[in-house]
Amino acid sequence: MLYKKLAVAAARSAADKKAEDITVLDVRKLTVATDYFVIVTVNSAPQAQAVRNEVEDSLYVLGSELRNRRQQSSSRWMLLDFSGVIVHIFVKEARHFFNLERLWSKATKVKWESK
Repeated sequence: MLYKKLAVAAARSAADKKAEDITVLDVRKLTVATDYFVIVTVNSAPQAQAVRNEVEDSLYVLGSELRNRRQQSSSRWMLLDFSGVIVHIFVKEARHFFNLERLWSKATKVKWESK
């Protein structure tokens, strides 16, 4: 339940920075790599940075430690690994290209609401 709380907190933090099309997927039954994916869309590299900072700060306050951060040099895609929660921040074109929802189509969508 802790990781679900963190995933929802990450989604809300992204929403606070105007990220769009935010999806939280429960992947516990599909992989041992993590429990939840949070997938968000942004409109620009600066917005991606703002979302990244907000998510990192929010989850840090909740006691979660960032284990790894990956970023394409073009800032079209960022990955934040909090162990049980992995946050994917995409610009629109990259989100469409990678289409994680299709790849993880058997995952359960988690309902959440912004603050």
